Amino acid sequence: MTADERARVDARFGEVLAANGLADSRDEFRRRLRELKARNPESYRRAAQYYESEVAQKLVGESGALAAWIEYGRVLCALSGESRTVAIDATGRARPFSGEYEAGTLVLVIPEDTREEPLASAVPLEPSAAQRATLDLLVHRRLALANA
Repeated sequence: MTADERARVDARFGEVLAANGLADSRDEFRRRLRELKARNPESYRRAAQYYESEVAQKLVGESGALAAWIEYGRVLCALSGESRTVAIDATGRARPFSGEYEAGTLVLVIPEDTREEPLASAVPLEPSAAQRATLDLLVHRRLALANA
């Protein structure tokens, strides 16, 4: 992928995030990719190939960009082991992610291996108190609420 193509993908994804009221999770995905590269170069190569062949194509398309990004989070976690994708509503109730994003929902990919970190694939710009608590506990591994 050329620098111009990468810039176009990044710009389009920024638009997708804004249109869906979501925080930018790209830095967290990049951090996860760096860890994967250090631990398992072959899995990193597969993740990079998946991004270029599947995700980037949908990010510049007219539809399916957000679903592709959330699926990419699942793929990243799956390269390290079994995981499940859950949607957490504003009340903090979790349910299996259906594949269709609902506005205001927090989407996490939670590895079965508790040594692996969950990955936040979709985070509302203004998460509810219950969603913030979920992020603090599961993703940031804080035992006390950050805004308490």
